[in-house]
Amino acid sequence: MKTNFILKIAIVLSGLFQAGVVVAQSTENVLEIQSSQTVRLNANTVIDRLIVNADKESSGELIIESGVVQVKKMTYRMRLKPAEWTMISLPSDIANLNDTNATNIAKAGLIQNSGAKRYLVKRYDAQARAIGSEPWIQITTPEMKAGAAYLIYVVTGTTDMFDLEFYFDNVTLNSAKAVNNMFVDVDLTGKEVLKNYNVQINARNIKANTLNVAVYNEPENVVIPVNLAEALKDAAVIMTEENDGFRITLPDAQITKVIITDRKMKKVLKAVEYVAPAVIRLDGLKPGTYKAVIEYGSAMEVKTFRYAPGKRAK
Repeated sequence: MKTNFILKIAIVLSGLFQAGVVVAQSTENVLEIQSSQTVRLNANTVIDRLIVNADKESSGELIIESGVVQVKKMTYRMRLKPAEWTMISLPSDIANLNDTNATNIAKAGLIQNSGAKRYLVKRYDAQARAIGSEPWIQITTPEMKAGAAYLIYVVTGTTDMFDLEFYFDNVTLNSAKAVNNMFVDVDLTGKEVLKNYNVQINARNIKANTLNVAVYNEPENVVIPVNLAEALKDAAVIMTEENDGFRITLPDAQITKVIITDRKMKKVLKAVEYVAPAVIRLDGLKPGTYKAVIEYGSAMEVKTFRYAPGKRAK
């Protein structure tokens, strides 16, 4: 596992793409933001009805630069292609997706998980991902939580685009609260720091729309070797005093994969995730010469070492 650091980014579903910026300071009765539009508010504002449009490529964005915005009724309208998984996250909880006051799903005649006209929802499960299981779990209850990552799929009986609508009452927004945030862990192990990277986010084992985001690689409190290959080349395999294991002299404590093989590298005898300066124990191995294949960030090096249990290292 390559885990130098985990960079957490906020994907603002209402602000992936910006175009046509609009500045507003006065009270709005109805404010509709198109999928390619950004609206900025910098004063206390009351909006009777806010409509935010989105599709698989972009979403309308409302930026609160200052002040507090009170929204009496908000509609989040997501244009979906039938029979295609689309990633989505909501600004507030919805207890029942079939409630006509919460969504337009029931009005469209869609039934959860069954029928000729149906909808399916999968929720991202971080615990399942941590143990290596499929992280997208299909839910059986019509409930969605705010800020969680979901995939949604509709079958309407036609190939026409479907406008899925979510309704929210009495929403308060300020400069510290975007319309919605969804957090994604991005592993940039071995990547050059202080540099922008274009990242594509896909749902594993599910055909869904790709989410494209720009990430600036600026880790906090992490020392990264300027040249990982050079750092690994200079690293040494140091046997313990009792000669029952070894350490690797790496310059930092990032997780490193170490595979121990026979001297001809034909058989894998042990594989561990190593964090310097811990000791890799060699219990169970016979005395002899072995190879250690070390993956350190994006670099890899093979080191040879001699294992002689019972003999104290000099």
